[in-house]
Amino acid sequence: MDQPPAEPEHPVGRLLRSAWIQGVGAIAGVVAVGLTVVYAQRQTDEPPPAFQQSGTGNVGIHDGSNNCVNCQIQQAEPSPSAPLDPLAVNATWPTEHGCDSATSVAVFSDGPDPQTIRLVSGEDLRIRLTQEGGAVFGRGFLRFSLTVTDDSTVEIVNLRPVIFRRTTAQPMWIWAPEGGCGDSYNRVFRLDLDEPSLQDMGVQGTEEMRDTEEPPPADGELGATFHVTRDDPAMVEIRAEACAGTYEWGLDIVSVVRGEQRVTRLGTPNLPYRSIGALPSPAPAYGWDLGNLDAVTRTGERDVPHSCA
Repeated sequence: MDQPPAEPEHPVGRLLRSAWIQGVGAIAGVVAVGLTVVYAQRQTDEPPPAFQQSGTGNVGIHDGSNNCVNCQIQQAEPSPSAPLDPLAVNATWPTEHGCDSATSVAVFSDGPDPQTIRLVSGEDLRIRLTQEGGAVFGRGFLRFSLTVTDDSTVEIVNLRPVIFRRTTAQPMWIWAPEGGCGDSYNRVFRLDLDEPSLQDMGVQGTEEMRDTEEPPPADGELGATFHVTRDDPAMVEIRAEACAGTYEWGLDIVSVVRGEQRVTRLGTPNLPYRSIGALPSPAPAYGWDLGNLDAVTRTGERDVPHSCA
């Protein structure tokens, strides 16, 4: 039987039906994208490792994830709005202050050739090499001063190392000047990147070793007893050690001021601190050329840091 011809759809009804169809399509698209993102995240996420903490303070450590290709010191500047975050942090990496001839730096294929290196008077080559992508070979020193830009009292309640990436790598060569002059007077935390773990070692050394040009080491436990003001700054040293693998990492300084918690991060996924332990195979080692102090000379091969032997 012939059906009667359908009545033409009213323009308003056609407009509403079209909008409804587009809306359903948009919702379906969002759901599909959301499922894809969740699936991709589940495919790439790795279970976090079991972290350890020990020592006299409330020390924590946690994991992160990201990529980076370069490493250099990142200075933590005071907030432009001092009343919001008055903590000022000034950091150096990777050498210990004063007489430090033991810290070594591994240089990778994207770094400078040792034959082109020229030593500059007053400059520490290790700082330049880490800024250009090198990694500390074994033990390095992240040292930072803490002060306050206004009249607040800031409590340092936690230090949380963050490992952005773990990998294996073979450097092209190692700058290993050798030597050393002994310990200094510092508040020390030992960061074992292999475990990983962070241990509060307390104040190390004797007061006679103190560099009077620097703030004194803080002697209180992390928390209410570890506080800094503008007139009472403090110096902290992180002895970062690696004996296996390559690590790209940073450090979160957790503070409380006027009852509010703040986090200041040293190092980022794009500009991390880098440390490397035992190598897959020996790499050429270079040190001072005593016959030409403007240049370096090959001194042998290295595959295990002295701090790991």
